[in-house]
Amino acid sequence: MASELFLMHQEALLAGTENLRGHQESLGAPSCQYRQSAHAGITLQYEAMYTIKVRSREREQMLEITDEVRRRLKDSGARAGVCVLFVRHTTAGLTVNENADPDVQRDMLHALRTLLPQQGLNFLHAEENSDAHIKATLVGSSVTVPFHDGELLLGRWQGIFLCEFDGGRERQVVLKIIGEAGQR
Repeated sequence: MASELFLMHQEALLAGTENLRGHQESLGAPSCQYRQSAHAGITLQYEAMYTIKVRSREREQMLEITDEVRRRLKDSGARAGVCVLFVRHTTAGLTVNENADPDVQRDMLHALRTLLPQQGLNFLHAEENSDAHIKATLVGSSVTVPFHDGELLLGRWQGIFLCEFDGGRERQVVLKIIGEAGQR
């Protein structure tokens, strides 16, 4: 399908058409557009969007999703750009942090739990998960990670984590890959 799309893009470019979004949607393919580059001729601009499903087992938990992001990036064929991740929930967050020592994740959860216990602060929200909403706000709902040559530019000990604060449940993380496509 990628080679078919590439040929369609080449034909459209020769015909003067810049956007093939309708053809791509009919093939179920990611969005690709050509853009002109002053020094290198024509570059294929690539965009793809995926949903990563993550299942938590505990009320508070940090789940590493780096390998899944790497897999989706590799499958996309994009060579250089950014991955933008966004969690679609108000009681979960995303962060980039150390993935070598699991004590780091335990320490982070312990610190957040100490600062914001589930009960005892006289929260008004009736669902008894106000602490989870506040923790998710502090951690944040998105991260952006650059990539080059098809590889995430994370540091040696860095990983991408879903931070669960009101589990266990299934969560959805939206991954948008924006960059230049490579040869497949």
